[in-house]
Amino acid sequence: MIGNSRVTRAEVADTFTLTRASSADVTERLMLEFEPALGLKLIIEVLRACRADLKGSASAHLSESLELLARHRLAALATVARSPKTVCPRE
Repeated sequence: MIGNSRVTRAEVADTFTLTRASSADVTERLMLEFEPALGLKLIIEVLRACRADLKGSASAHLSESLELLARHRLAALATVARSPKTVCPRE
């Protein structure tokens, strides 16, 4: 109970459902953007790590924060994946 308002179980369930839906939307957008360069397994691993890092953050902005953090990390990985390999000359 916050102030004089009371949160019902249905409202909690709706919030949980929205959060799950938002998370699924984030996952889909990032997979479409980064899968050709990084692969599905790596994208999922990055998303899981980002969710763990954001644990305890304000839930109102969680999906936005998740997407920003994951996109930043995936973009860095994609840059490394695209960069030419440095070859050390043989001695």
